[in-house]
Amino acid sequence: MKELKSQKNKRILLGVTSSVACYKSLEIASRLVKKGCSVKAVLSPNASKLISPILFEAITKDEVFTEQFDERKVWKEDHISLSYWADVFLIAPATANTISKIACGICDNLLTTLVLVRKCPLFIAPAMEETMWKNRILQENISKIKKMGIKILGPERGFLASRKQGIGRMMAPQKIVEKIL
Repeated sequence: MKELKSQKNKRILLGVTSSVACYKSLEIASRLVKKGCSVKAVLSPNASKLISPILFEAITKDEVFTEQFDERKVWKEDHISLSYWADVFLIAPATANTISKIACGICDNLLTTLVLVRKCPLFIAPAMEETMWKNRILQENISKIKKMGIKILGPERGFLASRKQGIGRMMAPQKIVEKIL
């Protein structure tokens, strides 16, 4: 693993998946930029249907990546080079789907491919309904990725998208930033 740089010069790869909590990723990006970090955002295909990549570009002042193979661009090895660029890789929010793909080594989009080729620490901030979080299959996948050295941040108990109280709420952005720095 890479030796971590000082907080001011850290390069953070921010993965965003299709959870309702994806709007909180903008605050994470903003907090990291204000601390002097360079941030590149990678949105899963479904996340870019929930939140505009343009918002991340405005905050990070950098290109946002959504496709593994973008036919509009000259081909680059982004699916590998982005991971090599990063000092820290954070996926916030992380859906049950993405967590399970990571546990099984499935890399069917740019975000999950970057996980497979990463050379830096990976932090995952789950966000989902309580029934999904407590599902035995997901809990087995969480145990599996913890054994791989991946750090799980949360989730917390609170108000969920279903308007119910329970565990599954993504950890607060300020806490996530503190944990990864």
